[in-house]
Amino acid sequence: MASLPRHQGWSIERLVPLLAGAFVLISVLLAVTFSQWWLIFTGFVGANLLFYSAVGWCPATLLLRRAGVPATSASCPTLRAQADPEIARREFATGMQAAIQRSERLAIGDWRFVVQVVRGTRSASARYLAKL
Repeated sequence: MASLPRHQGWSIERLVPLLAGAFVLISVLLAVTFSQWWLIFTGFVGANLLFYSAVGWCPATLLLRRAGVPATSASCPTLRAQADPEIARREFATGMQAAIQRSERLAIGDWRFVVQVVRGTRSASARYLAKL
């Protein structure tokens, strides 16, 4: 079995479901122990969790963001880029430079191939056989 990914710290996207689960368990225990009215709190937590999954924020995310909790864990480059705009700009520029260099190399290679075919030093089908 493949090893499971390890978490890279606490973020809002991890804390919201954790808090919701804890509040649901606490409110169910309070409903069993004291009064059935505590189940209203369980419904409120469930509604906020649905709202969070549909819209991307809920009252808990506002409080956690104000407390300084990061929105996402920085475990992969895409998430780091989403968390820090400077990283996103740098990675985009690097990716664009690499794409331009690849396209230049391909264009030069295609031009050389056309010249070889015109001169008769290479057959046109060799290009397709080379790709296989």
